[in-house]
Amino acid sequence: MGFHEVNFPDRISYGSTGGPGFNTGITELRTGIEEAVARSSSARRRYNARYGIKSHADLYELIEFFTARLGSANGFRWKDWTDYATTATGTTHNSGDASISTTDETIGTGDGSTTTFQLVKTYTSGAITRTRTIEKPVAGSIAVSVDSVAKTDGVHYTVNTTNGIVTFTSAPAAAEVVKAGCKFDVPVRFGLEIDTQLPVSIEGFDAEDLSDIPVVEIKNEDELSDEQFAGGAINHGDIIATVNMAILQGFVHVWETSSGAPIAKLPATTNLPTGGPIFSIFNDGAVSLVVQNQAAATIATVAANAAVMIFLGLDSGGSKVWRAL
Repeated sequence: MGFHEVNFPDRISYGSTGGPGFNTGITELRTGIEEAVARSSSARRRYNARYGIKSHADLYELIEFFTARLGSANGFRWKDWTDYATTATGTTHNSGDASISTTDETIGTGDGSTTTFQLVKTYTSGAITRTRTIEKPVAGSIAVSVDSVAKTDGVHYTVNTTNGIVTFTSAPAAAEVVKAGCKFDVPVRFGLEIDTQLPVSIEGFDAEDLSDIPVVEIKNEDELSDEQFAGGAINHGDIIATVNMAILQGFVHVWETSSGAPIAKLPATTNLPTGGPIFSIFNDGAVSLVVQNQAAATIATVAANAAVMIFLGLDSGGSKVWRAL
């Protein structure tokens, strides 16, 4: 699936319905007791664009947008008017524009060597906190600080607005707390199935006569089912520096290392289940390949023409950790 870095029309998304949901199975036993099986550890958001269409102009703009995306073939950005900022309230359409702070969210702690940090948003209720990865921050809205000292975009750091990664020009020192705030969009696609046309009546326009127009969040890294076979493979080519790995790239990763200090950086573990093997990494090159986690800790060193299997286990405290075999 491709992704177009364009926004769905705001005036249509403003009137749409939807929000977060979870893939949870409820089984009622013969005794009446219910068992809940949470098949995902992060929310997936779904929307219905039908209710945002108020005029012929809206309808035609939707048709143009749908055609340009080739229907469900390419993703796009969607503004969720109920939750589009890292402020404590999330900022909704009736609470004014988002007041972004450099200290909205903690995105990491410096160790003197790590320069990349992922934008996130946390949701807390009682003693439970859930973390959401922010992949589509809005350009110009990101504010970053280190130990509560505001930093300057383009001078102290840069932000990749296609994946939400903040990269510092100099690594924050050990124990320095990195925080950030931003507005953000949701990466989505049309939820229509293959060969399903846009459900619009050709007899005349009436908003009440339109069928549902589903829009679903694209989950790049989410919990895998027990039976899922990762499958797939990618050849990263001749790598001399650091490359971030992703679940959707497949199970087998081949690296052609000819020089330099190549590093394969494993993805964040937040939305991944434990177990494995999750990755099979083969070094089809001349120099050693270092496999690191997101904190830049070395998980394995793969010699030339050697391979390693990567699993996701638990440490003594119950936290997820990458393991190599």
